[in-house]
Amino acid sequence: MRATLLPLLGSPLLLAACAAQAEKSDYYWSSPVDALRAANPSDVAVLPPIDGTADAAAAPARSPGVPLERFQQVAYGVLLSRRYAPLALDFVERAWRASEASAGGKGMCGEDAYLRIWVARFDTSRLRSHDEVRIEATFLLNDGKTGAELWSAKADRKIHLGAESEVVRDEALLRRRAVERFVEYALRGLPAREASALER
Repeated sequence: MRATLLPLLGSPLLLAACAAQAEKSDYYWSSPVDALRAANPSDVAVLPPIDGTADAAAAPARSPGVPLERFQQVAYGVLLSRRYAPLALDFVERAWRASEASAGGKGMCGEDAYLRIWVARFDTSRLRSHDEVRIEATFLLNDGKTGAELWSAKADRKIHLGAESEVVRDEALLRRRAVERFVEYALRGLPAREASALER
């Protein structure tokens, strides 16, 4: 897991974005789409998200309250809506675990590209008092064969759940709803896949 995180943090474009961000929320940045359009991947593996929050650092096994699976599920749905062909999540999960055990890496599922998600902040301290969750995460799409970066995005946003919280009082459900809205926001810069000549 640690070896997978390092290239994500070392992306030159993302490092520049982080420097510009400072500590303000409601921040969004995404890379140019030239490389992605040139590669035009179809099959995409959405890898299990990485919990990089402070809680995770204190308790490496798993920080409570961060619904990582929901990040993966929503990203899968967004890719599907943009005409990509995301691989089944249970298949990716099995392949991921096998590749970790064998020190494998990119292309573990034969995918054209793989999407990594690194969650840096998941702050629910204002959920009860202000119906608000602050989430910060980085999304990185890489070529499945070469590992080259095709597209990336970074977002830091306060998700206001006023309307939802009036109906739903279960905090776990509200966290999941916050993730849904955040991932849709963060992937807004991802263009729809263009049909190839053979697909037309």
